[in-house]
Amino acid sequence: MIFLGFSNSNLEDNLMNQCKTLAKIPCRWPFNPTYMHAFAVTDNYVVLIEQSLCISLAQLIQLSITHGPMTDALVWHENEPV
Repeated sequence: MIFLGFSNSNLEDNLMNQCKTLAKIPCRWPFNPTYMHAFAVTDNYVVLIEQSLCISLAQLIQLSITHGPMTDALVWHENEPV
């Protein structure tokens, strides 16, 4: 396993090993997880936005077989609030 910016010899000192889970929030659509492009971090908060643009896992599996573009797996839930 290779982490950007760290050599394998210093794996124990890797910043990823110092991370911890702050919270677990389930997706609104378990088989269509939201497409997350960016997030924000402040001194006190981590802000994640669950958008109405999602990735269809079923379509993604089909596209991995047919070698179609990933954009075909995107689903827009237009009547759902953000």
